[in-house]
Amino acid sequence: MNARLLRLVTVMVILAALLSCRGFATKKRLPDMTGSVFAVAVIDASLPAKGSRDGECPWATSGMPLLGPPSESTSNTDEDSVPLGEDGFIVVRMGAPFTNGDGTDLRIHASPAGREYYNVSVSSDGRKWIEVAQRVCTDTSKLWYRSIDFGRLEGVFEYVRIDSLSDNDCRPYIHAIEALWPTAAPVSKSEDATKTIKSTHEAYAFADDFDDVLSGWETQAKKDDGYDYRNREFAFWTSELSVALWSWAPMGKTRLPDFRAEATAYKATGGDDAEYGIIWGIDNRNFYVFKASADGWYTVQLLEDDEWQTPPVDWTKSDAIRQGEESNTLEVVVEDGCAALIVNGEELRFIDLAMVGPYKIGIMCGTYETVPVEVRFTRFSLKEMT
Repeated sequence: MNARLLRLVTVMVILAALLSCRGFATKKRLPDMTGSVFAVAVIDASLPAKGSRDGECPWATSGMPLLGPPSESTSNTDEDSVPLGEDGFIVVRMGAPFTNGDGTDLRIHASPAGREYYNVSVSSDGRKWIEVAQRVCTDTSKLWYRSIDFGRLEGVFEYVRIDSLSDNDCRPYIHAIEALWPTAAPVSKSEDATKTIKSTHEAYAFADDFDDVLSGWETQAKKDDGYDYRNREFAFWTSELSVALWSWAPMGKTRLPDFRAEATAYKATGGDDAEYGIIWGIDNRNFYVFKASADGWYTVQLLEDDEWQTPPVDWTKSDAIRQGEESNTLEVVVEDGCAALIVNGEELRFIDLAMVGPYKIGIMCGTYETVPVEVRFTRFSLKEMT
């Protein structure tokens, strides 16, 4: 082989490798997906950081694209795929429980690039996992999906986990996750219970049990303090005394003059003076706080122009508040310029509101004399009063 021919072959090999790593294909062939269900919520994930060498994290810009059925696009962009990165993973909840059927049970729709290996597991509860495929490689059939047969595996499952392997030459780009044998009627992406519902004929409503890490809450994760999704709950943690942390509900531009907000929370670690509750107000400099402590007290505080005012309700002891690590459900009903304060179904009192709405609403954590502290929220709901 002469030098010119050798150089030509080398260039062709390099070009083929580059095209493989970007997932190019001449035509995308999709299977018959009649009756299948797809991912509707992301439960947990470890994905490439925005701007990393593994590509931008797609849900940092445009929401998670792999929810729902695959598109006909053959590109690897934020709009149509999720790059797992090296040692990345993603956990999704499917649109309905699924089981083992005849032939193919699961399809992973991914770019047919070279040697992109990953493992696939399923679970009924999102905690205990059964591996159903090892070192899956979408390059084997030159298709845009990989079929997985559960073999003799028995059971009903609802969750799928994909783990990228560290020895990849390229990074897996996942477009969709499909289960072929649902055991119940599917739930569409827009019908998922953790999503906001808004129409001209219904009052605004929002409910979240925090099992979807992309449901939209503000997060700030630092070593000593922060707030973020943790193990299908929403956690606040801090090592600072006399501090307040809060996160606003994902309401978009919606503001409510009258509403009912309910939050269930508990102290995970720390002293019994740990505080948690509901906030509502105009912005980060102007809002009310209704909070309880794990030692059985509650208060209402008011922040105006970034200065704490005389509390509308000073710290008050209540037998309605469960103490220690037990959960408490706090509720605020704002209507016609006053607020009803409720704990575990027991109405504590009414207060008049000096700050006029409409309001944004959220959840918070506070500390007093004992740190570090961590509190967890397990449920939040919000409904417009009409």
